[in-house]
Amino acid sequence: MISLDRYQELQEAVEQQQRKLDRSKGALSQLEERLKDEFDCGSVKAAEKLVGKLEKEATVAEKAFQKSLEAFEEEWEDA
Repeated sequence: MISLDRYQELQEAVEQQQRKLDRSKGALSQLEERLKDEFDCGSVKAAEKLVGKLEKEATVAEKAFQKSLEAFEEEWEDA
């Protein structure tokens, strides 16, 4: 059988973990709300999908810019 002191220590540890859990749930809720408001994503999975799409668009844009820059440099190399 555990002592009263040990029981109280365990009870405090459980309460502390519960408070941490509650804060984490609140933070997650705020982040999910922000995803919905700012990016129209209803879930983390939808946000990950959007990130993938945006990364592909950024890659395409970067390649197009690099190609344009090379053409510009080639055209104006001797100027």
